[in-house]
Amino acid sequence: MLCFVTNSIIPRKKKKSIAFPHIFAKYTIFFSDTAHIVLNLLRLIALE
Repeated sequence: MLCFVTNSIIPRKKKKSIAFPHIFAKYTIFFSDTAHIVLNLLRLIALE
């Protein structure tokens, strides 16, 4: 869905849209992992 939205918003950059989903997926995984770590650290601080 996100890829479709970005392609509809930016129709001029169709050449980059092929490689974009892979990069986007990598970044979403990375940010979800960092968010997990941050939430765990906040829980540890809250418990202390």
